[in-house]
Amino acid sequence: MSTAIIETNLGTIVFKLLPDLAPETVRNFEKLA
Repeated sequence: MSTAIIETNLGTIVFKLLPDLAPETVRNFEKLA
């Protein structure tokens, strides 16, 4: 499982990426990040 962290001026958002459930979505997110 991978983790994505987005920091904004209002705080930090942490996403757990689940490649076993959505492999294409995780690949696209990691490619564009």
